[in-house]
Amino acid sequence: EYLDACHLSTQRDFVQQALDLAEKQQTWQEVILLAIGYLVHCTDAIERPLLLIGELCPGQEPATTDELAWQKIWLAGKALIEVGVTRAERLQQGRALIERLRSHLTTLITHNLLEPRLRAEAGNVLSILGDPRPFDELVTVAAGSFRMGNGPAQMALFQEKGVPALVKLAIDEDDATAFLQAAAPQHEVNVEGYQISRYPITNQQYACFVQATGYPAPEHWRGPQPPPELRNHPVVFVSWYDAQAYCQWRSQGEGRPFRLPTEAEWEKAALGNHGTLFPWGDEINTTRLNNYLAGVGTTSSVGIFMDGVSPYGCCDMAGNVYEWTCSLWGVDSWHPVFGYPYQPEDGREAQSAPATIYRVLRGGAYYLSHIFTSCTYRDRDLPTNSGRSLGTLM
Repeated sequence: EYLDACHLSTQRDFVQQALDLAEKQQTWQEVILLAIGYLVHCTDAIERPLLLIGELCPGQEPATTDELAWQKIWLAGKALIEVGVTRAERLQQGRALIERLRSHLTTLITHNLLEPRLRAEAGNVLSILGDPRPFDELVTVAAGSFRMGNGPAQMALFQEKGVPALVKLAIDEDDATAFLQAAAPQHEVNVEGYQISRYPITNQQYACFVQATGYPAPEHWRGPQPPPELRNHPVVFVSWYDAQAYCQWRSQGEGRPFRLPTEAEWEKAALGNHGTLFPWGDEINTTRLNNYLAGVGTTSSVGIFMDGVSPYGCCDMAGNVYEWTCSLWGVDSWHPVFGYPYQPEDGREAQSAPATIYRVLRGGAYYLSHIFTSCTYRDRDLPTNSGRSLGTLM
């Protein structure tokens, strides 16, 4: 590939030859990117790479059914990162291409175009270019009752898929069964109307909090700002107390109350009154969410699995990262004190509970699969803990 790229970069008709190769979909993408890298870093030439990017990403968006055209736009985004945003911004042509790609890549990731891994990579490029989506947006969940928890059919799947998987991790079968049974029975719960984040809180949102307050940054940032390609990813390595601190900062700054959702509020926002495992039903799908089977392998930009959006428009309620709720689980990690039916007045919403009591997490994570990323799955962790998959919304 490297030798092919070196040869390609020396061709007088480089742009046309690269376009011909791009017609062969993914087969020659790495060669094209290597050739661009050679031109930029070894010959300090960006004019021809920018011409190629302009051809790959035309001004008019293609039809959403034209997969090859969107493959080329994906390639154009990767090529622009190879050129470098700072270099591109020096030229009017480069600035125009940045704006065009920002628009086209937003369409690509929000319309379920291309397979999940490529869509996730496009989301990373958009993060570097500057994601224009309104991540502070809230959605309104109407007051009323909904069906919370697993019915018999869903519980059978929990037992079939979940118990063997937990036993493989050297967890006692009785503990595994009790843990999963904490998501049953299905029952009616009434909640008042409320608002909740459309997206999980992103690294960029959390960075504003860190910059304004001097609060410690998540450990994977390696500084006060997240890596550019992760700005539109959900923030992780946040404890329950970190999430609470972020909510308090937003409340003070905007003059209105923000808080973590209760477990019931989280589940209603995720499922409405469907009474299913996922927003789309009980099917364990590999393309509607960022889980192990999707092939992304890490967190992804928020809102790139729009086939999995909730009835209220909430994104990433299944997979990607866990989200803290304000609800208590109990002191035993496998046997909850606060089980179902959900009773909000039984002490499970005590915000001043000690740090030795587990708090409920919802939504699963990118490295999990099957029922462990369903919207009825109840997980838990100590509020002082943080990790690679612990995020939040509010």
